[in-house]
Amino acid sequence: MRSQLSVLLLCASSLVSACLYKRDGEQAPWSYEGHNGPVLWHNLTPDNGLCGTGTNQSPINIDSTITTVDGSSFNYPAEADFILENNGHTVDCKPSEDEDATAFRSTLGGAEYQLLGFHFHAPSEHRVNGLGYPLEVHFVHKHVRTGDLGVFGIFFDIEASEGDDFFHQMPFRQLQAKGDVMHAEDISLRTIMAHVRTSRVFNYSGSLTTPPCSEKVNWFVAEQPLLISVDQYDALKHAVGFNSRFTQGMPGEKNLLQQSEHCEETV
Repeated sequence: MRSQLSVLLLCASSLVSACLYKRDGEQAPWSYEGHNGPVLWHNLTPDNGLCGTGTNQSPINIDSTITTVDGSSFNYPAEADFILENNGHTVDCKPSEDEDATAFRSTLGGAEYQLLGFHFHAPSEHRVNGLGYPLEVHFVHKHVRTGDLGVFGIFFDIEASEGDDFFHQMPFRQLQAKGDVMHAEDISLRTIMAHVRTSRVFNYSGSLTTPPCSEKVNWFVAEQPLLISVDQYDALKHAVGFNSRFTQGMPGEKNLLQQSEHCEETV
């Protein structure tokens, strides 16, 4: 019954979406709910076509068919300054201009990448064997030679005590509105780097989890979570709200929205 209901909802969304299509060149605002939410992204602008037709979309439910890789590490300073901005979809964090960009290199699956920044999704976008977490942080990188994107996802679970040092210098309560910008000094990266080195890491070829849903994104996801305190999570959650795309099909499978076009035959 649940799967049938999901297909029916996708079908209804597909029928409504024709009214929302933007002309080329028009701005196409998107969100995580309502008339410009994830099931309608593909019809907000032609640039978002892969959101509805791509066959390697993210996020996914990671199961035993997804391979693991060795040789991942974040080679960052132990502490660094970042610029944090509430962009209306998440809190986006980029190294401060005072930081040496070359100091933020990563080895992902044996290849060298440069960190572009990191951001937050609550709840987690990926799942592992059906299990999701309250938070997932995406560390977005660019391959130093090809320029291809490589994203490393780390889950966080909630605990009652202090949480991870990673969050202690982040002023989430001052980033509650779109456009709010803060300079955060001495963000600790120690536990993040240790976690990447010691974790079991899944790897697959997927996409951006936001419009335009571009594919050929090399995904790396650590299996085990780190911890965030109740207070830290509450402040972050008030800043970002709900900002997760629904789980997509497994790599290579037909896009879920395309499957919904045949709902009348299958329900």
